[in-house]
Amino acid sequence: MSLFLPLAITTQFQLLLDINIEGTRLGYILLMTANFGVGPFLMTNYLKSVPRELDEAAAVDGMGYFRYVLRIVAPIAKPVIITAFIFQAIGVWNDIINATIYLNSPTLQPITRGLLTFSGQYSSQVPLLSAAILTAALPLLALYILAQRYFVPGALSGSFKG
Repeated sequence: MSLFLPLAITTQFQLLLDINIEGTRLGYILLMTANFGVGPFLMTNYLKSVPRELDEAAAVDGMGYFRYVLRIVAPIAKPVIITAFIFQAIGVWNDIINATIYLNSPTLQPITRGLLTFSGQYSSQVPLLSAAILTAALPLLALYILAQRYFVPGALSGSFKG
């Protein structure tokens, strides 16, 4: 039996080798930040729903483009930005495959990779595994509780026209 590696993984691994950051936190962080997921789709659909009249009114008032983005668009888009951040954080937190491929040192492995040590080929330590899963899920649960008021409006904002 063999493992099929997609071309993107081999290309990314070769890139990390070429710039000498393979097996480091920096290389893993760069790869995970480049993997956007669903965030650009949420942002695009949400920003398409922002009325053009806001842009025109800001231009009439003499507001520059960057000031318009920072003062008007960013506060309006806060729910979708936080939603995209939560989705990205959950994706990175639960990622085991990339951590196994790109981080070869056991000291650099994320907590979700450590959950595999609680299950063996013939038996599992279910009580310990349950406690470890709960411990691993607590930071994401805390993040969701803190950002809960932004999450639902941000997730629904770009999904339909109103």
